[in-house]
Amino acid sequence: MIKKLLTFCYWCGKRAQCNTRYADGKIVREGAQIMLGSNESYVALCRKHYKEGKL
Repeated sequence: MIKKLLTFCYWCGKRAQCNTRYADGKIVREGAQIMLGSNESYVALCRKHYKEGKL
């Protein structure tokens, strides 16, 4: 059986669609796709806030 875990946007509380990595207060859009062992460097965002780059 597969269970779907829901995550919510850090800003608005809508369903999050992006697990976003950030560094120095900005979204990281280039470079390595995965950074192992750095759970504190990720935040869940909805599509709107991901596109806006809002952290």
